Amino acid sequence: MPISVRLRLYIGSMAAAALAVMTMALLVPWQLRAQERTVIERRLSDESKLIADLLAAARDISEGDMDREADRLGTLVAGRVTLIAGVGRVVGDSTQTPAELQTLQNHASRPEVLNAGESTVGISQRYSTTLQTDMVYVAIRSNHPVVKYVRLALPLTDVNAQLAAIGSATALPLIAALVAALILSWVFSAPLARRV
Repeated sequence: MPISVRLRLYIGSMAAAALAVMTMALLVPWQLRAQERTVIERRLSDESKLIADLLAAARDISEGDMDREADRLGTLVAGRVTLIAGVGRVVGDSTQTPAELQTLQNHASRPEVLNAGESTVGISQRYSTTLQTDMVYVAIRSNHPVVKYVRLALPLTDVNAQLAAIGSATALPLIAALVAALILSWVFSAPLARRV
């Protein structure tokens, strides 16, 4: 049985509409994820700068008090706060106890710290052997007598959860657009079929 002209027009227009919506379904979340990632990195940079400024104004905080200060600052920001001395030794970390600080590796060769040494701000992403998860790191130089770098880190699980929320928010409108395209394709295929 031959396919009617209306059905052919409907299938063609439906395929075009589906292709357009699928292209949007791929491009829009990708673009939003890239923008959100930039916003997260900027937020971490801003919070790192704020902490560095606070430390610069509180020059009387001794090295022995740095871990408590990192813990306090860690409760104020949504992320891991690491305070690093000039030689790369960690003097404070909001996720570590004072005893655990002694076991941490030297941070002087970490990419974000190296970049911060060259250009004030350093950003990197990698697996944290300390916390056993992928992290986004931002390091900023500090003017404190003890702390040379302030580093903030956010687990990628948190970043991915925020990005997944964006994906979910865009999925429903794209599905609605596809349904609308299918209905409109069917409605407009009738007049076109009559003309043909």
